[in-house]
Amino acid sequence: MESIFTISYTSGTSGNSKGVMLSNSNFLSAITNILHFANVFAFKESDVYISYLPLAHVFDRLGCHTMLKQGGAIGFFGGKILNITEDLQILKPTIFPSVPRLLNKVYERVLAGVNEVRVTKRIAFYQGLISKQHYNEKYGWVQNQVFDSLVFSKVRERLGGRVRIIITASAPIAPNIMSFLRCVFCCPIVEAYG
Repeated sequence: MESIFTISYTSGTSGNSKGVMLSNSNFLSAITNILHFANVFAFKESDVYISYLPLAHVFDRLGCHTMLKQGGAIGFFGGKILNITEDLQILKPTIFPSVPRLLNKVYERVLAGVNEVRVTKRIAFYQGLISKQHYNEKYGWVQNQVFDSLVFSKVRERLGGRVRIIITASAPIAPNIMSFLRCVFCCPIVEAYG
């Protein structure tokens, strides 16, 4: 159990890249913890997980190993991050792992798209967003049948239309962006940072 499972290299953002030796028990412990919080993560046999982060990314590797443990499906993206929306349309994942850097770009793109639509659609979007953010803060709700089907369905479709949970890790994400994305994607976003 204490034998080395993998050596994962850090990105080197704080200096030279470092090789971190992770044992079998490190990985098994992390997977056990993920499954222990099944009420939050709830990986199921019927789930489809998309893997598109670099192989060296321990966060994604843990997601893949957890899906294997639960008997779910894993789809690997086609290799070009600029074409990931096409991969999402084909795979239609239910679990979408991500990192704040990408989610920040998604946030900016959604806002840019909203600013390009007619005023009436823009008003409906912000009315739905404000309403959903209120109920999300007060009760933890991320879904609203009316707003989700009339306003947010096109945004949700960008991830394949079936994502039921987004998991973010590697760094903290701004609370306002987290709240925004929960509402427009109509699903919980779990921050697994740290």
